[in-house]
Amino acid sequence: MSAIDMQQSITQLHVMEKVQQVQQQQADLQQRHFALKLNEERKRLKEKVKDTDESEFRRLKEAAKKDPHKRNPSQRQGETPPQDEGAYIDIKV
Repeated sequence: MSAIDMQQSITQLHVMEKVQQVQQQQADLQQRHFALKLNEERKRLKEKVKDTDESEFRRLKEAAKKDPHKRNPSQRQGETPPQDEGAYIDIKV
C-alpha cells in the first residue's frame, strides 16, 4: 500500500467503525424484537389452551348436571364401585 492509500484508509476508519456499530446494534435489536414476539406468542398460546381446558371442564360439568344417568355408574352419588367386578372370569367347561 502506498502512503496515499494508507491515509485514505485511516480517514475512512472512523466512518467504518460507525457503520459496524449500527449493524451490530441493529442485529441486537432484531434479536430482542424476535424474543419479545416469541414470548408474546407463547403466552397467548398458553392462555388459549387454558381457556379451552376450562371451557371443556365447564361443558362436562354442565352435561353431568343436566343428565346424571349418562355418567359412569361408579361415579353416581352414593354408590361405590363393585370391588371384584372384572377381576376374575369364572368359566366352566
